[in-house]
Amino acid sequence: MSKRPFGGGPVRKVGEDVEPVDRSVLLCYDNNMNIQVPTPSSLVGHVRRFGPYGVLYEVVRILDDKRALIRVIDTGEETPYSLDKILADPTD
Repeated sequence: MSKRPFGGGPVRKVGEDVEPVDRSVLLCYDNNMNIQVPTPSSLVGHVRRFGPYGVLYEVVRILDDKRALIRVIDTGEETPYSLDKILADPTD
């Protein structure tokens, strides 16, 4: 294994063992199961609920690859919230 001249990590030679890639992060559409997963930018403007019985919130904007800014509808409070949690919360 050698180093790249301007950083960016090691270069692997052909046939050298590599670590498996987590494809769930890379794919937004699963051809095998025909399931579409929302992309972060498509969440903006959507209303969701904190769990099955929680209060409603709106996704205001995407902050980075892990968080979005949400607005709690009852109070108007805006706060960062995990994209993983947003995707797990039910839509309303």
